[in-house]
Amino acid sequence: MKDKEEDNFEIPERRARIVDALNAAIEIFTSHSEKEFDDVISKGLKPIADAANLDRVVFYRRLSIEGEIRFGQIYSWDKAKSGLVSLDDEQLVLPGIPVMERWISILSNGDRIRICESDMAEDEAAFLRTFGVKSILIVPVFSHGEFWGAVALQNHTSDTYFDEGCADLLYSAAHLCANAIIRAEVSRNAVEAVEALKRREKMANILNEMAVMFLSQSEESFEAMMTEGVRLIADMIELDRMSVWRNFDMPDGLHSAQIYRWEKKSGGTTVPIAELKDIYFQKLVPTWENILKSGGTINGPARLQPESEVASLRKFGTVSLFVTPVFINNAFWGMAIFEDLFKERYFEKDYTEIMRSAAFLCSNTIIRTDMERSISSTDEFNRAVVDAARIGFTAFDENMNIIGVNNASLELFECERQYYIDHFFEFAPEYQPDGATSREKAIDLIARALNGENILFEWTHLTPAGKLIPFEITLTRAKYREKYMVLSYQYDLRHTREMTEKLKKTERIT
Repeated sequence: MKDKEEDNFEIPERRARIVDALNAAIEIFTSHSEKEFDDVISKGLKPIADAANLDRVVFYRRLSIEGEIRFGQIYSWDKAKSGLVSLDDEQLVLPGIPVMERWISILSNGDRIRICESDMAEDEAAFLRTFGVKSILIVPVFSHGEFWGAVALQNHTSDTYFDEGCADLLYSAAHLCANAIIRAEVSRNAVEAVEALKRREKMANILNEMAVMFLSQSEESFEAMMTEGVRLIADMIELDRMSVWRNFDMPDGLHSAQIYRWEKKSGGTTVPIAELKDIYFQKLVPTWENILKSGGTINGPARLQPESEVASLRKFGTVSLFVTPVFINNAFWGMAIFEDLFKERYFEKDYTEIMRSAAFLCSNTIIRTDMERSISSTDEFNRAVVDAARIGFTAFDENMNIIGVNNASLELFECERQYYIDHFFEFAPEYQPDGATSREKAIDLIARALNGENILFEWTHLTPAGKLIPFEITLTRAKYREKYMVLSYQYDLRHTREMTEKLKKTERIT
């Protein structure tokens, strides 16, 4: 150790060097707008470290881990390595050992820690020896009244440089550097917040665009609409594949079938994989069922999934995936799988939120399209049956307008569909055989049918060509889309009457 008088003689000179270094650091810290901050903090620390003969300066942020206060290392400046050094993951968080707990308690109360090798406690010496520290000055840092962390000024060669003669300047130096870091973090956080806001706004716009596309009555085919809609999400999140699955129960448990598949490589909507039309959760992905049923998701690299599932994912080239459940009417309807086939990653929270919304939109679009196709198929079937029937059929709405007619009726009256609709009430003589006017009687009969009567009667029609045709007509009421209509079944009696006349002639002959 140096002689005390000699040390006191050097203090003014050392103070002057530190003051000059502080001024140089202030100039560096206040003129860094066009430079990388890591470069700025490294250059700002160097004159202070040189003036105070520091071998290392380490910045720690206060962390809360499982209810305990710990120190996380965020910056480390090392003289031997000429600046900031990269941190190994193991070094980021200091251990929760008694010496650290004691120091954190002292620092959080606003007190500083100044220790030289000659007066270290046994546990302090053992801890600092692992870092090669001979003397250390630890300065607490507070931000907006809250304990933010600490700065550790270290000397690895001597224990004489953290005396009271220069301590106040070293405290100022520590706070100067820490405040520069805090300001940079605040500025960076503000920029990141703005970028995050812009990104969320962009994502919301894309989701809205997708929703409008799926919910509008588009003239595009289902495949083209889905291709474009999913592409909007895939381009933003950099996805390679997306699929929708529908669940179904079997005696051995829950199964699922791939019902929709989008693949970037294939150009969009493509045919679902045949072997995936029936997968048994407990066999291929045993952990998924309970996770998804409870509303949870699967997120991350495929190789980090449970061992029982890695092989299944690897078979289809999945590198990273996000799986979200789809609930319809509070029931676990199915799931959507979003995949990256090239890089390992966890999907960020903003992305997972939009993927969950996209999954619901896609599933509802698929369900709606299936329903529309089913209705259309049923309508086509019914129309084919009605058109093929050899009995006339005409449908009237609540205002007695014709809303449907089959081919048999058009053949009976020998006219085109539109002519039949426009001139139907002219297809009768002025009077019916019972003396009633045809128009008034027809209106009365249809009105009665609309009120719920089932009516069977005979009627004489007049074709545009002037032929009188006797009919037996049945009128009945039906409800469609919350409105009533009247169905008219018209049976041509000419053949029946011809047969009757033949029978009568036969009876007279015999």
